[in-house]
Amino acid sequence: MANPAPDTPPARRLVWAPDEVRVRVDPPRIGTGRLVTTAALTGLVFTWPPAFLVLTAATLAAPSLTDGAGIGTTARWAAQIAVLVAIGAVVTVLRRRDTPPEVADPDPAPRAVALRVALHAVVTGGSAAVVLAWQGLAVGQVTALAVALVVVLHLLPLSIARLVSRRQAGGTAGSRP
Repeated sequence: MANPAPDTPPARRLVWAPDEVRVRVDPPRIGTGRLVTTAALTGLVFTWPPAFLVLTAATLAAPSLTDGAGIGTTARWAAQIAVLVAIGAVVTVLRRRDTPPEVADPDPAPRAVALRVALHAVVTGGSAAVVLAWQGLAVGQVTALAVALVVVLHLLPLSIARLVSRRQAGGTAGSRP
């Protein structure tokens, strides 16, 4: 005679802890070294490829913008810009390491978003201007390339993210004023 299958245990319901208990439980603090490493690597990874693509596209589309620089030269310029942006990210992490973590707002105020984008755009534009001016490019060339980098690295991703978040919220991008 076959043994019957054991009875399945009754389904358990998930019970959430009260708010006063959850407030007392602090998430583990991430060390400064790990934050610095993460900021530096993130700055490099998210800056170098798009900067390289922008500089390469500018070289191919309008060689006069980069004085006919080669692919290797534009790769070096992009790496230098990425290193300066990563240094800016590390400085930001070191400056803010003692402040308590802020509660992430799922839909930050437009003013806060604009201020954050403006600050990062200044860092990126300044980094690009320093690197490109150091290479001997004219002011007009530096300005055009720095603006292109700011648009590709900051304004385009912000626009796409806002559009996606609005669509996920249920509305279409064209229905809001």
